[in-house]
Amino acid sequence: MRSSSFGLSPCRFPALRGEAIRPLPRLWQERQCAIWALAGRHLSPTGRGVKWGPALPCLDSAAGSQSVRRVASGTPSELTAEERALLRLARQELGDKDTSFLRGQTGIDWTQVASLAVRGGIAGLVESNLRQLGLGGAQHNLAMAGLHIEVENRRLLRETVAVCAQASARGVLLIPLKGIALVGAGIYANPGFRSMCDVDLLCRPDRFEQVLGILRERGFEETGYVPAQHDYYHHVTLVKPTGKRQVMFELHWQPTYGFFDFQSVLAEWFTRSRRVRTVDGELPGLSPTDLLLSVSLHLATHRFRAGLKWLVDIAEIARRWQAKIDWQQLWSDARRLGAVSALTFAFKMAVRLLDAPISGLPPAGLRERLGRRLCSDAAMVRSEPQPGNLSSGLINLLYHDNVRDGIRLLMHKAAELAERRHINLRFLRWDRQRRSK
Repeated sequence: MRSSSFGLSPCRFPALRGEAIRPLPRLWQERQCAIWALAGRHLSPTGRGVKWGPALPCLDSAAGSQSVRRVASGTPSELTAEERALLRLARQELGDKDTSFLRGQTGIDWTQVASLAVRGGIAGLVESNLRQLGLGGAQHNLAMAGLHIEVENRRLLRETVAVCAQASARGVLLIPLKGIALVGAGIYANPGFRSMCDVDLLCRPDRFEQVLGILRERGFEETGYVPAQHDYYHHVTLVKPTGKRQVMFELHWQPTYGFFDFQSVLAEWFTRSRRVRTVDGELPGLSPTDLLLSVSLHLATHRFRAGLKWLVDIAEIARRWQAKIDWQQLWSDARRLGAVSALTFAFKMAVRLLDAPISGLPPAGLRERLGRRLCSDAAMVRSEPQPGNLSSGLINLLYHDNVRDGIRLLMHKAAELAERRHINLRFLRWDRQRRSK
């Protein structure tokens, strides 16, 4: 999503009401304000992004600098009691240990847990677990947020089924990615468990213009589009007004941002795709292996923060499809992409924080230890916004196996930002196809 590349705020939520089509940064700021207002919190859009309100005192940066020690729950002691409780609630099936841990907590500020759940995009999931356990008191705002997410997600699913069916009738295969793919595949028992702000669709590069035409026929318009987007980015964003709300689609020719060697695996993703049944009709879907790889790389491009739901996605896929995932193929594809480091870091974080059933991971090396200093567990749990430019650049270097690919990404990004300011630095741009093996 664009927040990873341009430093926009996290926790985007589809709660717009009747605005005209406008550039994306402002649009997303207002989305965030709407959902935080729904949860009883305050944020104010500013010219530099979203200004964090006083709702979460635990977000003091000093909290993330405390020494990290292992505790009985398996999570670092840098996390507060509320954050550890959130991690126990951030799963669809609670085990006996989870239930015992949650019932044994005293003095928990459940309102803060609810705020973290909303920010992390898992309001519905956490509310469902709290209700079943009889904990947290009357979390009205959390319940309202979950219901709103369910309504919006069902609306997005209906539109996605219609778009994919129209494309299929014209001989074009569109593959849903990320949130809409997970909802369509039934990873979450309830569509309201996990928020989405848009629909991500992947098409073959040679069919991009044809699909763009189909979306325009259905009333979509490009928003925040610049001509250099095809050269520098990985998708085009389109918005369709529907009554008092809007539907946002992102049409991808590459799954995520970055210098991963996607051309080596994308054709196989389309070949291995399957049909999944939804309440609104059939959808194309990635194989379990490819879906897990795609959501893990998406988390890496967001620098392992900005949305706890993305880490929950990894854990839930691993739990639900443990026997269906071809782990050998997954690691083989990661090596071809140059993304073993990104995948390893994402998996270890999911195991450490959410007890994801993923084994056989390599021991920590220097790259991973440095990564944990730059991408702390606390930043992930709190869904903190993107770090400063220096830290972001270092993280970009770390999650590419080949450091030269990370450097190319930094040069590419510099040229892109310059282009948006009408400064020609195209000599810095590096063709993504020309990766060194």
